[in-house]
Amino acid sequence: MELLMFSIATFHVLLSFKFFTWLYNKMNWSVKNYKNKYVPYSIGVIFLWVIWIDMLFFSYFDVIFYSIPYLFVIWILGFIDDRYGKPYPKGLRGHFLLFINEKVFSTGLLKAVGVIIISIYYTYHFHMPHVVSFIYLCLLILFPHSMNLLDTKPLRVWKFSAVTILLPFIIYEINLFITLFSLCLFTFWFVYESRMKGMLGDNGAMLIGGIGAIIAIEIFPISYIILLLAICVFTTFMAEKVSIQAWLERTPIVRHFDQLGRAK
Repeated sequence: MELLMFSIATFHVLLSFKFFTWLYNKMNWSVKNYKNKYVPYSIGVIFLWVIWIDMLFFSYFDVIFYSIPYLFVIWILGFIDDRYGKPYPKGLRGHFLLFINEKVFSTGLLKAVGVIIISIYYTYHFHMPHVVSFIYLCLLILFPHSMNLLDTKPLRVWKFSAVTILLPFIIYEINLFITLFSLCLFTFWFVYESRMKGMLGDNGAMLIGGIGAIIAIEIFPISYIILLLAICVFTTFMAEKVSIQAWLERTPIVRHFDQLGRAK
C-alpha cells in the first residue's frame, strides 16, 4: 500500500511540474535568468499545489497543514512581485527609501510589510513564552526573505534548503514515505532548475523559506532554530551591505559549492 501511495504521489509531482511549466510558458509568466534566457517562475506554485493535494488526499505532511494561510500569503506576495515588480530598487533599504522619498509603494515594500503582518498573526497563535515567540516571529519573517535574497542563481536555494532543512527533517521524522517523497520532490526540482526549465522566482523562494521556517518551528530544537535565525540575519546583513554574489566570490569554498550543477 505504501508503495502504491508513493507511486501515485510521485506521478502527481511529475505531472505538476510538467503542467505548471507549460501553463506559465503559455501565460508568458517568465523572467530572464542569469543566462539572459526567459524561464517560467513556476516551481513555487508546484510546491504549494503539492502541499494542497497532500492535505486533501494523503495527509503525510500534516505538520504544515494549519500553516496553509501563512504559506499562501507568502506565496501570493512573491507572485505579485514576480508579475509586477521592477528590477530596482534593490534591498529592503532601497524600497523603504523609495517610499519615504518618492511616496512610491513598491511591490517589494508590499512583500516586506505583508510578510511581517502575516508572521505576527501566525505567531500570535503559538501561545509560547515571549522570548520563544519572538524567535519564531523573526524566523518566519527572515527565512523567506533570506531565501529570496539567495535566489539569484539556479540551485542556490535548493542547496541551502537541502542542507539546512531537508536533511535534518528526514533525520527527525524517520518516516520512509516522507523521506522518499521529499527526495523525489527535490530531485524533480533539481532537474527543472538545473536545466533551466523552471525557476523558483520570488514566489517559490519565499514559499520554500516559509515551509522551512514552519518545519523548523514544529520539529527542530530551539538551539537549531536560533542557528538558522543567525544565518538569516547574516544573509540579510551581507545582502544590504555588500551583496550575496560579492561575498560568495570572496569565499572560494562556498563559491565552488554554489556553482555545482549550474549550467555553464
